[in-house]
Amino acid sequence: MVLMDSEKFHKIKYMRKIRNFFYYLFYKYYLFQVRIGNADVASFFSTLIITFISFLYVAIIFMIIVFFIIPQSNINVNPKFGIVILIIFFIPFYFLFLFKSKYKEIIKIQQSNHKNNIWPILLPMLAFILINVCWILKMFQNQGKI
Repeated sequence: MVLMDSEKFHKIKYMRKIRNFFYYLFYKYYLFQVRIGNADVASFFSTLIITFISFLYVAIIFMIIVFFIIPQSNINVNPKFGIVILIIFFIPFYFLFLFKSKYKEIIKIQQSNHKNNIWPILLPMLAFILINVCWILKMFQNQGKI
């Protein structure tokens, strides 16, 4: 029983780290939106940015699986599925950041933390680089060069 409590504690601790990382990203994107003059909609657009970046990483994983792990599969992807998945991604982020104006509390908490800006810049760049690498590798694979 003590072992289960220890495992549960570590899972909760890990989930808090993930939540705090998303809070940190939200705060940095919120500040970016305020600086460019979108202060009135900064919380919503910050949530959209995080949703889109998360969606890109899922798309990358999907591309890797379809292109390289099971390349013989005949999968037809309807663009409507992407929109549905994007909406599904937005819902938990809505409850994490926007529901009952939770973003105000996040901003107060994060103002005292002076972290660097490397992750909010690196995550979108890395996602776009990985997507481009995937389709370029697939192109080379189709040409028989890989």
